[in-house]
Amino acid sequence: MKKLGDGLRSFLRSAGLEWVEDYMRVMEAAKAVLGSYRGLEFHDYRRGVLILKFENLHALMDLYYRRNQIAEAINAIAGERLVREVKFISREQADG
Repeated sequence: MKKLGDGLRSFLRSAGLEWVEDYMRVMEAAKAVLGSYRGLEFHDYRRGVLILKFENLHALMDLYYRRNQIAEAINAIAGERLVREVKFISREQADG
């Protein structure tokens, strides 16, 4: 994962946008982890809550039980405990 340069990081902090770096790290890590989960993709990340979009309602129960495992894998790649909670939304909810 590419790291932001010191200049860009300083700019984000001064503009009150330090959350952008965490968002980018979670999004990139989520894409790596979610590749092994069919029909599941990154939707959003805000204040420790990762929102994932799912296609298959039948797989939702299994995904719900694996949410902690998903969060741990993403946090491991990100190198920090950024994801504290995982929520799921359907493709219809995401698009509407």
